[in-house]
Amino acid sequence: MVVGQEVLRLDKTTAKVEATRYYIHDTVAVAVRTTTAVRAAPASGCRAVR
Repeated sequence: MVVGQEVLRLDKTTAKVEATRYYIHDTVAVAVRTTTAVRAAPASGCRAVR
């Protein structure tokens, strides 16, 4: 499920929700936050869908 700039996933075997948030600048993801870490996006960037 996509909510704004976040992607939520339900693991049906554990019933846990995992979240990924994309920090966008000028349609390119510059950083990605997961439930375990914050990382810079790849140098090639990830294009955001709007």
